[in-house]
Amino acid sequence: MNTKQWPRDWQDELDVLLEHAVLFRDTAARRIELLAGLYSASEGGREWAKLLLDDFHNVGADKLLKRFDDQKRRVALLDHEGRLLNKPRVVGKAKRTTTGAPIYQRELITAMSWEELRELRQQRLRQVQAASDTVVLIDKLLELHIMCPEATDPQDAAIRLGLDLDEWLTAA
Repeated sequence: MNTKQWPRDWQDELDVLLEHAVLFRDTAARRIELLAGLYSASEGGREWAKLLLDDFHNVGADKLLKRFDDQKRRVALLDHEGRLLNKPRVVGKAKRTTTGAPIYQRELITAMSWEELRELRQQRLRQVQAASDTVVLIDKLLELHIMCPEATDPQDAAIRLGLDLDEWLTAA
């Protein structure tokens, strides 16, 4: 749920609730505080809290359905270059609503049309490229460890070496 489009007063009230909840270190305690605050605000007639609780219920239900779907219709065994691959039959597929908002649907891959399979393949190739680009960034940052092994992290290495990290990353 995109709360940035909410009225300012709704955002402010949510921020106060979130600031309180994150004071707790334990994840479960944070969740309890957040939900208690949302239920209290919802019972007090705050529309923004009702919207968030509805969203949380939908997300939770979707997660449960996904887990069940994965367990029941989980795998397709596939021989690829002498390796037996265990791949899910149900895949997430990005789509757009009529307003252009992205949504993700889970579909049985063996029931997709040829065009849908081609689109899914292109989506996955874009994801592979994005992951590959991240590996390039990591490799570049690891170069700093070679250049300055006493540094604790890339930012520390850049400081010790007198480098502007952004400039160094973009240099050829």
